[in-house]
Formats: sequence, C-alpha cells, structure tokens
Amino acid sequence: MKIQNVNGKEYCFNSTGSMVPIEAVKDIDKLRDSVVTKNAERIRALEACMKEVKAQCMSDIQEFLIIAAEQYGVKMGGSKGNVILTSYDGSVQIVLAQANNLVINEGVNLARELIDEYLADITSEASPDLRAIVNLAFRVKQGKMDVKRLMELKQCDIRDERWLKAMEIISDSVTVASTTPCLRLRDRTEDGAYKTHMLEFSTI
Repeated sequence: MKIQNVNGKEYCFNSTGSMVPIEAVKDIDKLRDSVVTKNAERIRALEACMKEVKAQCMSDIQEFLIIAAEQYGVKMGGSKGNVILTSYDGSVQIVLAQANNLVINEGVNLARELIDEYLADITSEASPDLRAIVNLAFRVKQGKMDVKRLMELKQCDIRDERWLKAMEIISDSVTVASTTPCLRLRDRTEDGAYKTHMLEFSTI
C-alpha cells in the first residue's frame, strides 16, 4: 500500500485511483494489501531468477552442441531442435524442446458449418456425446479456440464427405505462429523412470 502525505495527512489510493484517508481503510483491507504486495514481490523475484537461469542454461547447452557438432560432425537433436542431455551416471537429464505456438485462421468457421450440416442431417442418429465433443472443440475461451480439442475431432471414425472435408479444413487452418524453447529437468527415480521437475520455463 503506497502512502502519500498531503498537508500532513496520510492517504492511500484505492482501485479507482481515488485518494482515501489511511485511517478510513479497514484493518482487513490493509492486511490483504500486505499479503498481496509482499507475495507479488516474491513471485516477481522468482520470475526474474528463472529468466536468468534459463538464459544461462540455453547458453551452456548451445555452446555444448556447437562443440559436439564440431567433434562428431553431426547435429544433436531432431529437426525441431529437440535434444536430451544426460549426465554421465544417467541420474539426471536436461531436456531442450521446441514448443510450437499454434494459431487458427478463419477457415475453421467453414469447417464448423460443414459439421453442423452433417449433424443436422443425422439428428436422430447423432449421439449426445458427439455433439458435446463438437461443441467443446469449437468453444471460444478468452478469445481463442483450443487447438488440441479441434485436432481430436480427427480421431472420430466418420466417413461422411462433409466431415472429412471439415477435418481437412481444420488441418489447413492450424499454422505454427512461432516456437518457444522449453527447458525441463528430469531426475531418475529408483524404478529407473525419469521424473520431471514442475518448473515452467517456456513462458518466460
């Protein structure tokens, strides 16, 4: 809570930007403000630290890959730049993956029209589950459609020409806008499997 002194009297600002005398602010509001601002500072500090760690890790990995390529004459990782680096004893892995950021163009609206036309023709045969799957796939949330749910429609074994055309349009409507490097740390467990540490580096 930011306090401003005006003519010897202390004020703070509320959410609308209005000045409120500090003595008029309830104790519970002061406590809430303290909890929010204190922990917001902690989270921002952690985010800044993660950005620094990610930059250092990326630099080290790229430097290693250059050295390895020079020594062996090959590139490590797949065509998308994915690579897994494992410690000598196999106890820990660092995974560098490229996550595709997908966008959907206006063609998906035509696909919805074809699907709705197909469903209208088989009203008596269409199961409620299929209609629910379609509605969920085309649901707009925060201004976006879920690409994963749209692509799941392609798993439905439907041979109607309109449905197949709609699936083709959906595939053509999804494009890669950009890629984001993702770092993951894995530790080997007692059963030999690798457990991933739940740290989200892809969005920072």
